[in-house]
Amino acid sequence: MKIEDTTNSFTETLILIANFFPHLKDDFFVKKLRTKMAILMRGYIKFRSWEDSADVAQYYIAEKLISDTDAILELLEVINHLRVIKETTPLLLANQSLLALKLEFVKIKNNLSVNLEKKDNNVSAVASKSDNKNQASIINAVVSQKNILQKRELNPNKEKILNFIKKSPNARTKDIIHEFNALSDRTVKRNLGELLRVGLINKKIENKAVYYSAKF
Repeated sequence: MKIEDTTNSFTETLILIANFFPHLKDDFFVKKLRTKMAILMRGYIKFRSWEDSADVAQYYIAEKLISDTDAILELLEVINHLRVIKETTPLLLANQSLLALKLEFVKIKNNLSVNLEKKDNNVSAVASKSDNKNQASIINAVVSQKNILQKRELNPNKEKILNFIKKSPNARTKDIIHEFNALSDRTVKRNLGELLRVGLINKKIENKAVYYSAKF
């Protein structure tokens, strides 16, 4: 799947969410939903404008879009749970469309991941034929590029969690959840999972407890 293939799904999702707004009378949730939709739209525009960029850049933008879509899905889940609206059909349609859009982003991310793996293998093959100094330079350049892109795409919550883990090596899951009690347990765990996927933290399990430490 290519980036341009998501246009129809993205447009359909915007229309369904626009149709959902008139049913949402609570000003607090209206503002929250508009803010999260604006973030998703900016991310998608960036996604399309970077079509010809390196796979590593597109990969982390796709991952950010998945995270932004999850944030809207979580908000819709809260709205549904609190029964903020009486007519649930528009909410369910918007939720279904967002899930389909997220699936398309995941497919693109997975395709990019395969491309990156092939390129990393090629880099390793070239490096193995070079002397130690050249090998270190190539590896450091790849790692540096990935680290810059990883940190650039961190949302505020992930950045705060990462900084907390840096200051508290071997922090347990429950310690992190307690520190960020303004966020739901699900949101904290999702952010931890994304930090693991992009390679910014390590995870260790001992005696049924999960510990996290920063890589950099």
